[in-house]
Amino acid sequence: MVRFQAADRSLSRLPGPLGTALLLHLAFSSAHFAFCVWFAFIPLLISARRHPPRQALVQGLISGFIFYYLNLSWITNSIRNFSALPLPLVWLVLALLALYLSLYFGLFCLLLAVFPAASWFSTLFLASSWTLLEWLRGTILVGFPWNNLGIAIAPTSPFAFLLPYGGVYTLSFLIIYANLSLYALTSSRGKGPLVRRQAAALLAVPALYFLLLAGGSHAGADNLDHSRPITVSIIQPNIPQAEKWVPACRERNFSILEQLSLEEAAESKPGTPHLVIWPEASLPDFFQDAPILRRRLETLTRQGHFYLLVGSPQYNPIGKGQYQYFNSVLLFSPDGRLAADYNKIKLVPFGEFTPLASLFPFLGKMVEGADFTAGRRLEPMKTGSFALLPSICYEGIFPEFTAAGMAKKAGFLVNITNDAWFGDSDGPRQHLMNVRPRAMENRCYLLRCANTGISAVIGPDGRIISRLPLNTRGRLWATIYPAARTTFYARHPYLPILLLALTAAFSAVIARRSRPATGFS
Repeated sequence: MVRFQAADRSLSRLPGPLGTALLLHLAFSSAHFAFCVWFAFIPLLISARRHPPRQALVQGLISGFIFYYLNLSWITNSIRNFSALPLPLVWLVLALLALYLSLYFGLFCLLLAVFPAASWFSTLFLASSWTLLEWLRGTILVGFPWNNLGIAIAPTSPFAFLLPYGGVYTLSFLIIYANLSLYALTSSRGKGPLVRRQAAALLAVPALYFLLLAGGSHAGADNLDHSRPITVSIIQPNIPQAEKWVPACRERNFSILEQLSLEEAAESKPGTPHLVIWPEASLPDFFQDAPILRRRLETLTRQGHFYLLVGSPQYNPIGKGQYQYFNSVLLFSPDGRLAADYNKIKLVPFGEFTPLASLFPFLGKMVEGADFTAGRRLEPMKTGSFALLPSICYEGIFPEFTAAGMAKKAGFLVNITNDAWFGDSDGPRQHLMNVRPRAMENRCYLLRCANTGISAVIGPDGRIISRLPLNTRGRLWATIYPAARTTFYARHPYLPILLLALTAAFSAVIARRSRPATGFS
């Protein structure tokens, strides 16, 4: 009988965390259901409210684990297909990642148990705390700011105008604030006028908060320099990952890129700089070891009279038989000269390097080949015609990282990637969704070039102007304009985090002092 009652109590704790996990998964799986994010946390909040702090922590862990296990299951595609790990260990790796990410849900529910959302200030504290936890998730260790709440609504929300002032975290704050406010109002039924007064006050808080952020910027709606047009061509070769590094396929793969680029060169306009973009690791060899490829690139750029941006691995000898390897972007000028290069700074854990391999030896077998070394210099690639800020693969999902580069007078963003690792899964689609807000935060064009897709031209308002579907070979052509000014967020990317920290500290003190028994204070 005792065991049955214990099991019954455990099962009674599942509906709330499960409901929140499924609503969040739905919101991030389809744009048609993105609205679910505005109330997705209410089941978890109701469930966690009924338990003491330790059990509330478990509730958050359960909800976060289920959400991330479902939402990130596409990661297993690359591990299953391109590593030697047996299938049980593949799912264990995903479980470990989901368990780590669920800690942030757990901490939030622990704070909820200590500061119930029963007052204006406790609601403000919890909303600020969740947003700070999102920032911490994207900062500590290697950082993983994937699918923050604001990502779900960033492209279509009427609040998207806030991104040039406070970044995507402003939307995350609004979303969790709305969830907490709805929960607080529904849990205060019967309070009549008190509820109505506090509801009005709750709505005023985010308005005042974001007006404070917006006051520092004078950027207008149009942040483009229309006197400096640039034509761009995005090449999507659609080369399967299994064939990418096969020696017998290298000539064919390179010829595909050459042919698509020359076809695009016919679209260039006299007097207007033309930039052709190839995806991540598009050169089928180390750049230093491929003099024939370099001569072909020189011939190609001279013949087409365009700038060429390519992804290529590079290495640097550091001792006898020892090398540093870099995942790089190379920019060639129309005369075939190497004008600039960039080494990727934010490397993918377990894909480009293996952290904690000494603690978990089996992790070192996940990816073949030597680890990459992180670059150290984040600078725009500048020519006499334009200045672009490159990012490679998931570097594009880091808001402050991108803002720091744009603050150095870059005109537009270029993100190159190779999502062929993840096949026809949610991975490439989520990747595009997570990169897209960078255009809105910096009010500039973002050009995304992916090996197998999804390549896209994204406008300063986050609108996708054109795209190439997944697993399609083709090219995109567009005329873009560089940004005329850096945004307030690019100049002060950490100010929103500072304001959130101050807000959390202040509201926590007031909430602890007031501690009403019921209703709002």
